[in-house]
Amino acid sequence: MKIGILTHPLGHNYGGILQNYALQVVLKKMGHDPTTIRIGKYTILNWLVSMIKIFILKLIGRELQYPLAPWVKLKKEKPLTDFVDRNVKCSTKKLWFEEKEVLKYNFDALLVGSDQVWRPCYNLHIEDLFLNFARNIEIRKIAYAASFGTDEWEFSVDQTKLCKDLIKQFDAVSVREDSGVKLCNSFLNQKAEVVLDPTLLLSKSEYEKICKNVEKYSSPTLAVYILDMTNEKMNFVESFAKKKNLRVKLMNVVEITHKYDTIETWLSTFRDAEFVITDSFHGTIFSIIFNKDFYSICNLERGASRFESLLSLFGLKSRLLYGLDLNNDCSINWIEINEKLEELRDQSNLFLKNSLS
Repeated sequence: MKIGILTHPLGHNYGGILQNYALQVVLKKMGHDPTTIRIGKYTILNWLVSMIKIFILKLIGRELQYPLAPWVKLKKEKPLTDFVDRNVKCSTKKLWFEEKEVLKYNFDALLVGSDQVWRPCYNLHIEDLFLNFARNIEIRKIAYAASFGTDEWEFSVDQTKLCKDLIKQFDAVSVREDSGVKLCNSFLNQKAEVVLDPTLLLSKSEYEKICKNVEKYSSPTLAVYILDMTNEKMNFVESFAKKKNLRVKLMNVVEITHKYDTIETWLSTFRDAEFVITDSFHGTIFSIIFNKDFYSICNLERGASRFESLLSLFGLKSRLLYGLDLNNDCSINWIEINEKLEELRDQSNLFLKNSLS
């Protein structure tokens, strides 16, 4: 079956890239032919407007702080786009959410997910992630591990009315968080079930193969993947590392290096870490996949319910820090966690198989 996947643009988000990669791997194992639909973000007109702005600023004697920002951005993201080019099948050109554009690919199914695809603040035209453009296309329509990103309803009245109607066309709906089940039921009158984020559908050994050529660290390391770093968090990290006698490895330092680590290097940092401190949802996921002791610092602005739902699945809510006070220093029983993960993988795979049959 030819499947078109709609998710967030595969830019510089490690978790976003790897969830899409993992979903494609799983679908291929099932015998399907998945393609991620690349959505046009910038047009030639956008580019021309930006160039005109630069020219005008130069004429009036003002310099842009980053006059070559689009090119600098592309160069910084190249380590990530290289991985996508090699490992993720995408549409040959960027498409807009139009029926005629999608019909060209002769998809048998459209799959929305994963990640926060159903969060309005991340998607200006949220109706497109409910397949508004495909309402007249007679193919299977599935939501896999779609996330609202929060346990609060953020849709406007008009968005709610439209998406409540659009979701009726889906053949199967699953969400990533248990709060998503409640939101679907309460506001969209739609039943949904919880499934795993696609990254959790692949085993540790499958990720180890990706980073097998990256040299291992020689000393015990504290991997630190903090998206929203503050002085307070940095002090906490340094204090914790000193207490545990670990070398700090900062993972989110693009402002210093001016380029992103490769996916392979990023994964290897989790592989080699003795301990992980993160405020990232997917940072938490890969700590679990690689069986690493960890603490997740709750990121309220980015959505706490995602962390709470994920960690509740494995009985690990004590690893979630709402402040910077340690509340649990006990070891994790990874045998039990891995058994639970296998059980949840089976359920999630079954949802995909049934939805696409």
